[in-house]
Amino acid sequence: MNLTKDELYINWKYNDKFVLKLLKKIYSNWFDDIALEYWISKEKVEQFKIKKNTPDYLSEYQIQEIINSAPKYVVDLVKQNFPENEVENALIVCFWESSFRDRAINYNSNSVDRWLFQINSYYHWNKYLWENIFDPKINVRVAKQVFEEAWNSWKPWVAAKKFWLA
Repeated sequence: MNLTKDELYINWKYNDKFVLKLLKKIYSNWFDDIALEYWISKEKVEQFKIKKNTPDYLSEYQIQEIINSAPKYVVDLVKQNFPENEVENALIVCFWESSFRDRAINYNSNSVDRWLFQINSYYHWNKYLWENIFDPKINVRVAKQVFEEAWNSWKPWVAAKKFWLA
């Protein structure tokens, strides 16, 4: 590895988890070496490698607060529809998109995003044609379908990009 510290300088206002995720995206082949060079403990590196697809910019406390604020019926629907390892992420995306608000709507220039998972009327209208997207069961079912069509990723949601889930 021939990179100097100046070339790899990272502003340490970010937490280790964020830095590790960034390093892995940019320098995946040298990930371990660079993490050690920046004094990130081996335990922290190993934890990061094991725990994939976790939201950055959020502390564990904030994640728990979001999950605890979710209405029981939303948690139940998410657990029924999403894989177990994605339930926490689904609730975070749902919270960020709609704050779990009843009948949340966001008007865009050419479309409308609707309810829990803010399903976009332009890109996903055919997934709920003739059904009520404000029905929570349908909204979560459509969200799961969108998730699966994106190769089991959160890429279609803006919220997921903010937390590096996508």
